[in-house]
Amino acid sequence: MITAMKNRSGQPYLLNPNYLFAIICMVVFSFSCQPSSQSDSSSNDLVLDTIPSELQMLNIEIQNNPTMPSVYLDRSRWLMAKGSFAAALSDVEKAINLDGENREAVILKADIELNYYRSLASIQTLKDGIEKWPDDLDLKAKLAEVYIFVEQYSLAKTQAHEILKIQPLSAQGFFLLGWVSKLQQDSTAAIGYFKKTVELDADQIAAWQELAELTQNSNPELSKIYYENGLTIEPHDTSLLHSYALFFQNQNDLESAKKQYQKIIDHYPNYEAALYNTGLLLMDQDSFASSIDYWNYLIKLDSTKGKYYYYRGICFELSEKYPMAKADYVLAADLDPTLPSIQAALKAIEEKVK
Repeated sequence: MITAMKNRSGQPYLLNPNYLFAIICMVVFSFSCQPSSQSDSSSNDLVLDTIPSELQMLNIEIQNNPTMPSVYLDRSRWLMAKGSFAAALSDVEKAINLDGENREAVILKADIELNYYRSLASIQTLKDGIEKWPDDLDLKAKLAEVYIFVEQYSLAKTQAHEILKIQPLSAQGFFLLGWVSKLQQDSTAAIGYFKKTVELDADQIAAWQELAELTQNSNPELSKIYYENGLTIEPHDTSLLHSYALFFQNQNDLESAKKQYQKIIDHYPNYEAALYNTGLLLMDQDSFASSIDYWNYLIKLDSTKGKYYYYRGICFELSEKYPMAKADYVLAADLDPTLPSIQAALKAIEEKVK
């Protein structure tokens, strides 16, 4: 899913950059699997000029070590990360054919299938793996995760309990039960399971975050303790810092929220969500000049998002820079006509630039 066939974003496939990249990967993949005698040097040079250097290196590794499973797994992971799932699946299957005892390859194959919208195939891959290695906890945990993804919560619980039968003090098993309980909106049970998780393994950052989020309305002070416990273990965890910032926003403590976002930006300067939310917080505090700096940076990172121009336009308008505001509103409307209030903003600014 040629012009009449579209992807999930509604964009024709042949105009979609991810799809084009996948085509390039498949072309390169087919070249790398051919014996050198089947393609002349000019053809190879043409292909090599159009593909990323990382993929070139992976192809060379496979040509030099065609019977080594690990090199196929390395390329499979790279291809999966780039969204080229068919090629990734082909590579991981080669690795499994070369080494049928590689459980890591089975888990990777299941991951690729799930990302490739083949959840039933992913489940079957993991079931086959568990049949071969009945006591493998990682396979059972991965199967539970897939069941959670497809909302088969009772089957996910069964896998979690299977893990606890084999290893009664498995933090992973209790975390999975907590995750299912949360999704089933049983907060009390979820909190109990997540507490047990961190009792068994204090390094479980995700469990600290779940505890913090589940208690932030009922007990904000306890929630802060959970956030700080997690950040003591991993001070730069972006998910935890982002969640902590949102906690402070909900408490209307905007300065503390900005501090958490700044911690993310200090280590990950292009983290768009932290930049975006900081820009909005500054607007909320009437710091329009400072907010504009953030919208400028976000536009440099991605000049196709209409909302960035829209919010910068608001800052310009409230700073009485009306022509600049109008220019941004026009751009925003062109890029994203569905933006709420954009037409009203355009109409209002027309009165101010006359």
